[in-house]
Amino acid sequence: MGTSYRGLRKPEKAIEEHRKAIKINSNHVNAHRNMAVVFAYDLHEKQKAIKKFEKYLELAPNASDASQIRQTILDLKALK
Repeated sequence: MGTSYRGLRKPEKAIEEHRKAIKINSNHVNAHRNMAVVFAYDLHEKQKAIKKFEKYLELAPNASDASQIRQTILDLKALK
């Protein structure tokens, strides 16, 4: 649902849905990643995005996109 709300350009609703998923399962890897994307690119809340991307990497350190996410974190930190 969160991804759908993002597609509808309703980032606050997307965050709400991702939070629901995390409340049900605090280790929901994709919810953390997708929430980070919304924070970074839709709400421009870089610190929150970094925190969620870091949680994603903590849960899935060997994910296929892990190196890309690490670079994204570095990019976000450079924008402070």
